[in-house]
Amino acid sequence: MKKLALSIGILTAAFLLILLSNAGQIQAAAPINNEPNELYSTASAIELNKEYESTFADDDFRRDPKDVYKIELPKSGLVTVNADSKHVNGSVSVLLTNGKVNNEYLHYVSKPNVMEDEIGQVGLPAGTYYLELAAGTTDLDVTYQFSVSFETSNYYEKEDNDTWDIATEMELNKRYKGFFSTHPRTDDGDTYKFTLQKDSTIIIKHAKYPNSYGELRIYNSLGKDVFNDYLINDIPSVGKDRVNEVTLKAGTYFLEVSEFITHTLPSFPYEVEVSVKEASTSDEYPWIGRVLIQKDGMALYNPNGKVHRKLKKGEGLKVYEIEDDRYQVGGGYYVLKGSGKDTLYYYGHVWAKSSYMYVYTPEGDFFKRFPSKQTVRVYGMEDGKYQVGGGYYVVPDTNIQLDR
Repeated sequence: MKKLALSIGILTAAFLLILLSNAGQIQAAAPINNEPNELYSTASAIELNKEYESTFADDDFRRDPKDVYKIELPKSGLVTVNADSKHVNGSVSVLLTNGKVNNEYLHYVSKPNVMEDEIGQVGLPAGTYYLELAAGTTDLDVTYQFSVSFETSNYYEKEDNDTWDIATEMELNKRYKGFFSTHPRTDDGDTYKFTLQKDSTIIIKHAKYPNSYGELRIYNSLGKDVFNDYLINDIPSVGKDRVNEVTLKAGTYFLEVSEFITHTLPSFPYEVEVSVKEASTSDEYPWIGRVLIQKDGMALYNPNGKVHRKLKKGEGLKVYEIEDDRYQVGGGYYVLKGSGKDTLYYYGHVWAKSSYMYVYTPEGDFFKRFPSKQTVRVYGMEDGKYQVGGGYYVVPDTNIQLDR
């Protein structure tokens, strides 16, 4: 069998070898040739973590030169298919399915002269599956070897997980591994579902595949997107995550991730984790917001209630606590709220690091875009969105910076 690690670049090889290192150990190849086995009803049952050897020589090309094998997964986990021809001109077409229409979990061709097309991986729940191996040429005198290894785990994706109703249930603070196919049935992305028991700031860690592009989005249960990360075609260091934070209300959310690459592979991996940020006594932002002075001559009082100095219109002060008639601005100093037009409390500012920042109406329609570096005042957070007044909002993503 050809060695996968010799066939791909250093970054790609390292990423794949990490995932393959714990796969079930394959035994020596055993002959199998139970004809006819061209149909699901006559499929040959095979064992997991065992290597087999067979041939298409006894198949009729005019009928259907393929062999179908039946696989039983006892639990959820990682499935690794490895198929390769021993004939210099004989390719092997590989299809992993559950036997239902359009359910193709892996679909690729393994060619003896290509080094990186033998192994495909996918996370699947317990159940019955079928591996179809077909002759890629009219020359059926081709001997091929194949295996299906299996690693039990609850922390792989569970296909099909392309839509919300069949999303993979995600535990918080647990890392999940998934796979994309470059020749999928409808593999537009993978969907995970998680629930927050209380309002929380979550940390999203995503190890994308080198040179892949796509996006990672989070939606609330009403279908509104509360976070976007647009994945650029970059080459991250192996083992280095893309890390983002977003503050969300208690409730159920759906995380969708999709990645694409420009070359063909049986499958390629990614990892994703959602964790809750722990509260810290040494918070990066000990203040809760700011107060904008909207009238000249308003007083800043000291802890004894004496006027410390007069404030100018347009000054902004950090607020550490809000009391009935005043804003505590640090060290016991405070500013009276005054009338509704004297002061304005707000949360911070948002701005775009590059490109544009988009503001949406309360109904979710596009309203206006702001050029990079132009700030917009934020009055609070709701459903993970920056509220900029009147129900209008900005969706957090990696291009948006919040300054408190």
